[in-house]
Amino acid sequence: MAEPCALCVQKADLQDSHIIPAFVFRWLKESSATGFLRFRPELNKRVQDGLRVPLLCSACEQRFGQWEKRFVEDIYAPLNHGKAARFAYGSWLSKFCVSVSWRVLTFLRKDNLAHFSPAMIEAADRALAIWRSFLLDESPHPGKHQQHMLLLDVVDEHTFSEIPPNLNRYILRSVEFDAACKSKEAFIYSKMGRVVVVGFIHMASPRQWQGSLIHVSHGAIGSQTYTLPDSFGRYLFERARRAGDFYKNISRRQADRISRDYRENMDKAVASETWKAMDQDVKLVGRSKAFGSESEGDQSNGR
Repeated sequence: MAEPCALCVQKADLQDSHIIPAFVFRWLKESSATGFLRFRPELNKRVQDGLRVPLLCSACEQRFGQWEKRFVEDIYAPLNHGKAARFAYGSWLSKFCVSVSWRVLTFLRKDNLAHFSPAMIEAADRALAIWRSFLLDESPHPGKHQQHMLLLDVVDEHTFSEIPPNLNRYILRSVEFDAACKSKEAFIYSKMGRVVVVGFIHMASPRQWQGSLIHVSHGAIGSQTYTLPDSFGRYLFERARRAGDFYKNISRRQADRISRDYRENMDKAVASETWKAMDQDVKLVGRSKAFGSESEGDQSNGR
């Protein structure tokens, strides 16, 4: 039955739209040790794809698809294959980032913003309206609802008193999204492996975010030092700890299955990005801390 598309509001047969783009899950599977994914909160169930919901008509899916294609070809694939560290971009990147932030907030707006104050709910609705207008080419830019992108890399040393023991697995392999909110700031957090998109609902201190802003027309990203608020660093650490805590609850049966998959495909496992991320955590915090809980290595979340 035809329903209104969330973007163009035209009635159509809605597609099963990915909240986090499909290419992220293809990469995660292809570069994993086992070829399977596990999503919080159903960690004991192996799946082949990310969260999809009836959201967009086919025309709007194609609209998003053209920006995703450019992002994969110009940034995502070269970044993950180590072929480049700095990337020039055009107007397509701001469209891609807004499309990710918009679909995440559209999904979460229904019943996952209970931690937002009434004022921040109003700000979220304004962000949705402005992002939608920008995606439909009805406005020239997303205004104060900026998009920031972080290209993450291995953490091989640190000066913190304590860090999550799964930090590199989280940074390099996790896929998740969240709507973060505190008294004066709120943003949509979309993590796609080594790429993080932060779409601001309300930005408290713009000057504390340096080197990560995605410009509307063109620019370059990567091979630079980001200046970010300390609170965002704490937020990343907390997301990593939550991912690790979830994996402590995996059943013994599934943990044994994971171990068997590794043993039966040892050559593939050792060459995988999953293994490399685990190895980086061992180098960073030691084997006993790094493997304090059973996990499959890929710390994904379909919310």
